[in-house]
Amino acid sequence: MEDILKLIEIKRQRGHRSIQLLNQNFRKNEISKDNLLFESIIENGLKTDEEAALTVFNADINNRNYRNAKSKLRHKLFNHLYFLDYDKKEYTHYKKYEYESYHELHQARILMIEGATDLATKKLLYLLKLAKVCEVIDIVCQALVWLKEIYAMQGKLSLYNEVGLASGYYLKFQEAIRESEELYFSELVQINKSFSAQIRALNQIPGSIEQIREKSVEFNSTRIEILALKLELLYNKIINNFSRLNELCHQIEDWYFHRNDGEIRVDLDCNKIFLIRLEAYYNLKEYEEGMKFANQKENTFILGTDLWYDFYELRFIMAMHNDKFKLAAKYLRSTKTDKRFNSLHEMDRERWKIYRGYLIYFNDEKLVRWGFNFNHFLNYKLNYSKEYAGYSIAVLAIRFLYFLRDNDLKGLNLTLNELDIYNSSHLDKRSNYRNSVFIRLLNLVPEIDFNYESILKKGEIYFEKLKNAQIPQDKYAELEVYPFNRLWNEVLHILKTDKHYVHYKFYHLSPA
Repeated sequence: MEDILKLIEIKRQRGHRSIQLLNQNFRKNEISKDNLLFESIIENGLKTDEEAALTVFNADINNRNYRNAKSKLRHKLFNHLYFLDYDKKEYTHYKKYEYESYHELHQARILMIEGATDLATKKLLYLLKLAKVCEVIDIVCQALVWLKEIYAMQGKLSLYNEVGLASGYYLKFQEAIRESEELYFSELVQINKSFSAQIRALNQIPGSIEQIREKSVEFNSTRIEILALKLELLYNKIINNFSRLNELCHQIEDWYFHRNDGEIRVDLDCNKIFLIRLEAYYNLKEYEEGMKFANQKENTFILGTDLWYDFYELRFIMAMHNDKFKLAAKYLRSTKTDKRFNSLHEMDRERWKIYRGYLIYFNDEKLVRWGFNFNHFLNYKLNYSKEYAGYSIAVLAIRFLYFLRDNDLKGLNLTLNELDIYNSSHLDKRSNYRNSVFIRLLNLVPEIDFNYESILKKGEIYFEKLKNAQIPQDKYAELEVYPFNRLWNEVLHILKTDKHYVHYKFYHLSPA
């Protein structure tokens, strides 16, 4: 009761400011303008000031009511940061503890300022236990400094000395974390800067991993070891060592996710590690093992979250590459029927449209076609930016298959013309190598008058290049919904078996 009485005394002496938060009590008729703006942004998917001002106030962005409502909304949303619900399942236990630690630190300082040193001491001692569990050492060091201040003011020498010894150790620990993070981030910036910078950094990354690991051993630190593991995951992903990547993910799962306190102590999202492992299975072409693993981890992903969509997208691609088209249809329906699908980024939705176009080619079911404008997919003019050149190649590649199968020479010629434009002006041969090779193969078809034997022979060298080149992991640079080398086999199969292409006179028909 003493704690409560002291807190009430502080409250009565200081009062409190009015905390402005969004009113989401819809039983009340009166709704403020900032609430109207908030609800309209959510319900209508507004993205720009112009859209918001026009929709809510029927005015332009200079309208005073709009500017005031926007300012109040921003202020209230910042206030909401103090009341985020970190108990939701999408947050790891580590993030919950980290969030709580910062709240406790803030409260402890306020209590010290208000002279409630007994309460502050209890708060700081609790905070030390909390912060040590998840190795938030910056908070540990600050808490120890404030405890020293309290014990110094109270003349408690033995406690002051005890805290002083602990401070010395944790300051060294803090410096080790700082040096490890500096190594990690200095490599990370090179990896993310550019392809050439990434290549230059490769030789020094193993040394940085080793240095970080030495510091983790010195302080028996999970937090520092996690930095080494994250860098090792990145390194093996860059050098396409997917077997090692798979092993690392398996080790992380065994070391940290199968222990009672694992999720508390580790700043890792298990679902992200599961996705990396699934990508490793995909790149190793171990589709059956990957799909089995995905089935085991399905319940760990929360429906409608970004990671859930990534998970289902990878499952879809893996099913397509494994010729499990019925299963791919199931995954497509799961994503399309999720209530959050229409709020995804436009290009994410566009990618699923491309996936659907491929699936219809291999599995033309009523449920897959339902609600899909197939004619539009075959004929709409592509206007993707250079960043999304892989989308254009993917669309044109499957269009080529449709037109070839349907003996549509006009559609074939138009598609090849568009492919040539992308091949010459949009593609970097270093990072879009498979796209360039596949376009060259497709061009052989009309060049050699649809002659199966000649095309097969002339295309051998390019086909070998396709088989030997790694499918890139960037789903924007080269979007292979179905492997290009197997699409080429489909082209050859059509040329060999379709009577229109077998008959010589067909080659000399002019396009309609």
